[in-house]
Amino acid sequence: MKTMVLAFALTLCAGISTYAQQDVAEKSTIEYVAQQEDVYVKISFDDLNSNVQNAITKLSEEFTVKELAYNVEKKLTKITLVSKADESEKIVILDDEGKAIQ
Repeated sequence: MKTMVLAFALTLCAGISTYAQQDVAEKSTIEYVAQQEDVYVKISFDDLNSNVQNAITKLSEEFTVKELAYNVEKKLTKITLVSKADESEKIVILDDEGKAIQ
């Protein structure tokens, strides 16, 4: 009888341990996929389409462009700007039509 109880307890512990490991693996995979979705790659001004270039040119009247990056999957341009007035930093994201999204 003691052997049966011990065997049952060990089986139960092994099952719970396996379930916990699967849960952790699934969460890690979900976090990795979520991080991959927002991948921006540095890009030069000349490589952007004319709509985005025009929008950046308008922004450059008040801001200095610090960095340009592009997300190929979402077709978004991320622009890091520095204010000419107070040198504060601002990030603007534009779609391929040059419209700001937020």
